[in-house]
Amino acid sequence: MLRPTRQTQRGNRVQWVYANGSMWVPLDARAQSQIEQLWSTNSSYWVQSDSRNFRGPIYVDIANMCLVHNGIAYSIARCNQ
Repeated sequence: MLRPTRQTQRGNRVQWVYANGSMWVPLDARAQSQIEQLWSTNSSYWVQSDSRNFRGPIYVDIANMCLVHNGIAYSIARCNQ
């Protein structure tokens, strides 16, 4: 079960996850915060991640709901809790 990490303006909690095979995996807190900021402005940009799977910068494309790391694209989702 996914655990909430951030509260939206309406009081709902959200969590950013990425597809890894048939599983959705939560991103680390640092990336979560930065991606939520991109989401709120409908922007795409580089963010920093502390995840063991994504060390260093990852490109987040909000329009296409994906992130790119080392040339590999992963689908992302914003889960309301």
